[in-house]
Amino acid sequence: MRITRLLSIIIVLWPTLRADEKFPKDFFSERVNRLPICDRVEVIRLDSPETPMEKPNLRSETPHIRLLKESELTDAFKRTHYQIWPPEAWCKKLGTKTLKNEEAVRFAALFRAFQEYRHDEGTGWSICHNPPYAFRFYSGEKLLEEVSICWKCHNILFSPGREGQFVYFKEEAKEAQQLLEASNKLFPEKVADEESPPAAAE
Repeated sequence: MRITRLLSIIIVLWPTLRADEKFPKDFFSERVNRLPICDRVEVIRLDSPETPMEKPNLRSETPHIRLLKESELTDAFKRTHYQIWPPEAWCKKLGTKTLKNEEAVRFAALFRAFQEYRHDEGTGWSICHNPPYAFRFYSGEKLLEEVSICWKCHNILFSPGREGQFVYFKEEAKEAQQLLEASNKLFPEKVADEESPPAAAE
């Protein structure tokens, strides 16, 4: 059973291992750097752990991640959880903030300024995806782009759970860090909870 589970995870991960060959060289610039002007951005805070997704015993070692088949999903569950990756993986939404006008323009500009990281520029990439945030960019009522972003693994997943398209970015770049900091400021109580040391045992 463990071997079967491991093989299934490898099959899911394989497309990401060859991400540079799967997408054209202008994919990052087309989907990130040339994101159209936005007037509304939804920022979704996710209850996503930092445990690598490639572990075969994913269900038991990542309690925040729930693996569900389509037949197990209900509308109520979908309202309170967010589909990430692999496609059957869901994590709880901790909150959603809607930004409009100048604030939305600022967030979109930071995302648009992300710098691409390609395999030939460094030692490699991580094959996990545990995003603290997902973003939906709108113009009026039109959804322009939906992504989840993992700064630990420096990757972006487009239309999480559906397209399953990854690109990698330079997480140390100024704009990438500014978007993370700005997002954290929207959910200060969540960030404080995560940074607080565990209570000492009496």
